[in-house]
Amino acid sequence: MKKHKFSRVISSIIVFIVIICAIGMVISLTTDVQSVVSTISPMYLVVDDVEIRDHSSGYFFDVEKPLMVDIKYDIDLGIFDSSSYTVKVVPNVIPEYNFDITAGNESFPYQEINDLSSGFYIDKIANSFTVTPKGGINTILSYVYPNSSIDDCTEKAYKDMYTLVVSSADGKTSITIDFSIAERYNAITLDMSNIIF
Repeated sequence: MKKHKFSRVISSIIVFIVIICAIGMVISLTTDVQSVVSTISPMYLVVDDVEIRDHSSGYFFDVEKPLMVDIKYDIDLGIFDSSSYTVKVVPNVIPEYNFDITAGNESFPYQEINDLSSGFYIDKIANSFTVTPKGGINTILSYVYPNSSIDDCTEKAYKDMYTLVVSSADGKTSITIDFSIAERYNAITLDMSNIIF
């Protein structure tokens, strides 16, 4: 009788292990480990020691002070790297601030541009990245439309004009940060006759 119970327990354990292995094989054949872990532990961002899990705004940076972002996971198994996420910059859509830009002979609304990323240096290093503008709005647009002359848009800049979109590789998590950059003016002329000493 004792031998029979012992063999039943051993059989149950073996069946349990086989079921677990079968489930593991199905998961590994249908998805990768990063995808499974990112479902359990979604990505979030850390900027200036502040966690961002979906959206934030009000950030300001420029050529001398780039935006530095850390990618974090609630459960970090060390399996995530720079291929675990994508970064791009798009216009922040605020309808009352939209304006037309002219690139070459074509005119269209600024907020309908699909991607402004070529106007920024985006340096990804493992689980962090920095975003540095290549200049102000005119410079950014000249990188987006390199073969066109761009009308001056400096006066049309508005607060939180840009949105940084950070997405997980599987596309299940997307976090946005609205930001502004310093506008550079090429020349300032002072009228010496109106300056009082």
